[in-house]
Amino acid sequence: MGVLAAERIKLTSVKSPWWCSAIVIVAGLGLAWVTAHFSSNFDTEEFGGGGLTAEAVLGGVQLFGIMVLMVLAALIVTSEYRFGVIRNTFMAANNRSKVLVAKAGIAAIWSGVLVLVVSVVAVLIGRFVAGPSRAKHWF
Repeated sequence: MGVLAAERIKLTSVKSPWWCSAIVIVAGLGLAWVTAHFSSNFDTEEFGGGGLTAEAVLGGVQLFGIMVLMVLAALIVTSEYRFGVIRNTFMAANNRSKVLVAKAGIAAIWSGVLVLVVSVVAVLIGRFVAGPSRAKHWF
């Protein structure tokens, strides 16, 4: 548990996770709003005439947000190697695999919670902007 707490502190004390999270939030919700706002285009025969779907609204989170979170995960694991402070981490925790698993676990938890929250808010924004007549079969 000490290794997990140390990795959580390292994650929340630097700026890159906060900036990446802000990019995911702004881009995901912004693209959800744009998709829902221009949803009249989804009623054409070219798109199957099914109207706006929740999958279409979540496109920004799925396409752009997940890529930014992959960059964040790479930063979480490799930033200590870049600055040479990984030696101190490995001296403090003798089991290297435990440290790397803790880093991966913290990155997965951070990303999973962020994507879940942004996805729910994006669907709610899409439903609100598109109106209940276009999004009546979502819930």
